[in-house]
Parts: sequence; structure tokens; C-alpha cells
Amino acid sequence: MTTRASTPERVELRPVLPDDLPILHSFEADPTGNALAGVKPREKTAFIAHWQRILAMDTVFQRTILADGVVAGSISCFEVEGHAELGYWIGRAHWGLGVATRAVSQFLPIEPRRPLHAHVSAANPASIRVLERHGFVRTAETDEPETDRYLAGPVIAFRLD
Repeated sequence: MTTRASTPERVELRPVLPDDLPILHSFEADPTGNALAGVKPREKTAFIAHWQRILAMDTVFQRTILADGVVAGSISCFEVEGHAELGYWIGRAHWGLGVATRAVSQFLPIEPRRPLHAHVSAANPASIRVLERHGFVRTAETDEPETDRYLAGPVIAFRLD
């Protein structure tokens, strides 16, 4: 069971540190979060290796999300098929507290790439609301097949110009 945090006074972004990775992995290992995001969790070794590659890439801009000084998630912009893609993951204890909304509000002004795309499981209404609050517009809804990383199901595509 995940203990729910209280609404944070401060939400901040900072560079991802190696010590953040085990915490971020624990968020991604949460079965409820995976079901909501429509993804399959990575084993810890694969997760750490993936993040070590990300941290070394010039085309990925990533930040750790802090809520009152505690690691609450991550947010990044990365390239997918030539498009800039926004992604974020919030630990379940921080859901429903405005952390994602505040993190996206802080991230968008420091990430200059536009258009910016995002893809969200249709089963994730909270992330859909976060994107729409920030001006992202729905561009498509597709029924995606299962892959090594993703679960099958409807996915909504968004774009911010």
C-alpha cells in the first residue's frame, strides 16, 4: 500500500541524480501506475541501464520532480520518430496533489522544442487533464497493439504548438 503525501507547498525541477534512479524505479515498478500508464515495468537493472543511456544523450532533456524536497517523479522531453515527446511519471503517493500540473507548468518554459507531442493511455484521465490544461490538443486516438514495453489499448495523441 502506498501512503499518500499531503499537498506540497513547493514543486521544483532539478537535474536527475544517480541517487534518484532507485526511487524512480520504485515508482515505475508500481502495478497500479503501470496499469494506468499502459506500460510494462522494467526490471531494476534494465531501468537503471535505460536511465544511464538517457542521462548521456544530448537529445533528451530530463528533470527530477521534487515535492517539498522529496523525489515525486520525473519529467522529460525526448525524440520519437523525429518528434519531440513529453513524458512524465509521478509516484502514486503524489497523485491528485497537483504535482504533475505544477511540474509541467515549470517544464514547458524551459523546453523550447515545438511542436511538442504526448501520448497518453485513454485510461489515464488525470494525465489527459494535465495536458489539456497546458494547451495540448488531441490529435488522434488509436487502438495500439501490445509490445515489449506497452500494453494493448486505446492511446490519445496530443500536440502543443
